[in-house]
Amino acid sequence: MYLKIKSIFIALLFITITFVFFSCNSDIDIPSYVYIKDVNFNSDRETQGTASHNVPFVFVTVNGTDIGCYQLPALIPVIAGGQANIRIGSGIKLNGISAQRVEYPFYTPFIQSIKLTKEKVDTIRPSSTYIDAAKFHFIDNFEEQTVFSSVEGAPLTIGDADDLQFHYPGEYNGKYGMITISPDDSLSYFEIKSQLITKLPIDCFVELNYWFTEDVEVGVYCYTSNSQYKPKKVGIANIRASDMDEKGEKWKKIYINLTDELNGASGSEGINMDSFAVYFSGGTSDVKGARFLFDNIKLIYR
Repeated sequence: MYLKIKSIFIALLFITITFVFFSCNSDIDIPSYVYIKDVNFNSDRETQGTASHNVPFVFVTVNGTDIGCYQLPALIPVIAGGQANIRIGSGIKLNGISAQRVEYPFYTPFIQSIKLTKEKVDTIRPSSTYIDAAKFHFIDNFEEQTVFSSVEGAPLTIGDADDLQFHYPGEYNGKYGMITISPDDSLSYFEIKSQLITKLPIDCFVELNYWFTEDVEVGVYCYTSNSQYKPKKVGIANIRASDMDEKGEKWKKIYINLTDELNGASGSEGINMDSFAVYFSGGTSDVKGARFLFDNIKLIYR
């Protein structure tokens, strides 16, 4: 009986001590909050082209600890108080795929030191630019000429209709590349290809603004100086037709990663690739025809 009472007493004492401890330290896990609406991006229009961007996510690090990827706008809980060093990386949909969220390697991270207060919301307005190491092999805005040419099918033309132009605040984008397939057209497909690129990159992305009524494939042709080998065609991504979004916009922005495919093609089948070209191809079986609009195509590498 004595041992039973003693056991009950010890259990009650433990519960009491635990309650007092956590009552006295109830703010241990009370978070501070950081609110981020969006990421502002700036570019040098003359040397880097449009500042148009599509950053729907951010990767957040606090005092060197990764706390996750968040869809914008985001209210982010932070289990930290006092002065904190916050790093915000620009997150993109890799190859336009929502499930593939990565930090874009050519945008600078935003870093800020901020004093956090538990239960308080602090608003951060991150901004970004291209990293210093970013190089632009071409920026095709179709204003004067284009680095792309038709390979087969419906031809690439230059358009300037006001109701079809791509618009970004503070910028002039008067012309665009256009491929039109009419209902009575015997050519129900197209393929366009860029000029040859002889600089083989470490990292390489294509950025573009687009408005497609049908899906489009993007990929690369890989070339070797050995005449016995034909160019190797490597499909990389399928760009989905661009439906109107909640803001009424039909033009979209996408980032296509060429790096892995170029590296893989370079050493495959004993072929040493020494140049490549970017291609876009598509078509339609719709009796209404199809239209494909391109603008601000950038090939970025380092």
